[in-house]
Amino acid sequence: MTDTVYAQWALGAPILSLCSNRRGDWMAVACADGGVRFLPASDEAIAPVTVSAHKGAFLLAPDADAHAFLSAGEDGTFSILDPLIEAPTVLEERSGQVLSGVSSTPHGEKRAYGAGRDVIVLRDDGTPQFPKPMTITASLRGMSFCPDGTQLAVSCDGRVFLWSVDPSRSEPDLLSEEGVALEPVWGDGVLFAFLRDGALGGWTLGDRAVILLPGYDAPPLSMGFSAGGRFLVTSGAPQALCWEKKASGFASSPFRLGEPGKRLVSFVAPHPSEALVALGYDDGLLVLAPLDGRREIILRPPCGAGVCGLSWNGPGDALFAAVRPDILLLFTLKSVRKAFSYAR
Repeated sequence: MTDTVYAQWALGAPILSLCSNRRGDWMAVACADGGVRFLPASDEAIAPVTVSAHKGAFLLAPDADAHAFLSAGEDGTFSILDPLIEAPTVLEERSGQVLSGVSSTPHGEKRAYGAGRDVIVLRDDGTPQFPKPMTITASLRGMSFCPDGTQLAVSCDGRVFLWSVDPSRSEPDLLSEEGVALEPVWGDGVLFAFLRDGALGGWTLGDRAVILLPGYDAPPLSMGFSAGGRFLVTSGAPQALCWEKKASGFASSPFRLGEPGKRLVSFVAPHPSEALVALGYDDGLLVLAPLDGRREIILRPPCGAGVCGLSWNGPGDALFAAVRPDILLLFTLKSVRKAFSYAR
């Protein structure tokens, strides 16, 4: 097996999640010891630096300012994490509460977090967007601002609440279907947020029609649209299920990527500009799969430990992969192409 791993680090604590900032020039890794590991999101293999962020586990997301990150912890703190600053900036603290969601708008206006059944939205200056927290009917399962930042989707079992960020509109729209709640994922005129009877579920936002995409063995906890938005690429099956978006809706059957077998795809990462998808499996297998019919490349064979995070940098020339319990890997397109004589 040709080695395509460009760099590897043992982080010393179990990895919880991995993401890049909005500019794609910094990578952050949340670890169970309460620390975040920062490293430049480049192909230069610069070792991570640890910053103490929380007491215990926490959620991580890109911040609204494009440079930093947001974190929400089981210690009740909601913070900004700047890769160039050695300590977090605490925005709010809810003593005794576990924070269960975090999101921000793409253009720097709003930040949001969840605490139990409360949803709190803050303006850029840190003041509340609404006079009191928004309340949902069950424990929060996930939240996500839409691409233009005008709506916040909040999922709980069987329901998705859609809040306008306009303070004059205090009541949410309610989308309700039976199923297991997922982290909301927005697309062009669509929103996916639940799993029912092995089918990924969502709605077309214009007419609220329900969309059901079948074929899942497990909840697709990792989803994303390919460059240009043609395919919705999803985990939760032995191969990545890629649903083509057409003018009339989604294709009736998916295009499949990856190695078939008894393993499951645990994470997907569509390339930011090319017709490529990185796939991570629950046994550690890592695959680079073109969407245009070129041959797939095994980046790393199975190792027995599952992939728990995948993220490209902004230019798309470096892929970061987290493997349980604490391994962070860097692949570069240069190293992959050199190893396999791979050409676009």
